Amino acid sequence: MTAYPKKYLNDLRDEIGEVKANIASGKQPVFDSADALFDKLEEK
Repeated sequence: MTAYPKKYLNDLRDEIGEVKANIASGKQPVFDSADALFDKLEEK
């Protein structure tokens, strides 16, 4: 069993919520594969 501080879990929930909201709004890119991610990173 692993125990985490409540603040850590709350911060993690908040961050996950922000990412989900960004994905829904199109602000967060979503990749179908690691190769697609690396291709995008190499474009810069």
